[in-house]
Amino acid sequence: MHIFDEPQKPMNVVIKTNSASKMNVEKAPPTNQMEAETTL
Repeated sequence: MHIFDEPQKPMNVVIKTNSASKMNVEKAPPTNQMEAETTL
């Protein structure tokens, strides 16, 4: 398990998911809402 890889990947994923979740929440599909809640 790479210690340096773990912090970088989650941060990038969180940023992408946050921007994507806002766009998806506006569209409001139930699956995207579930994913948005899990990211939070």
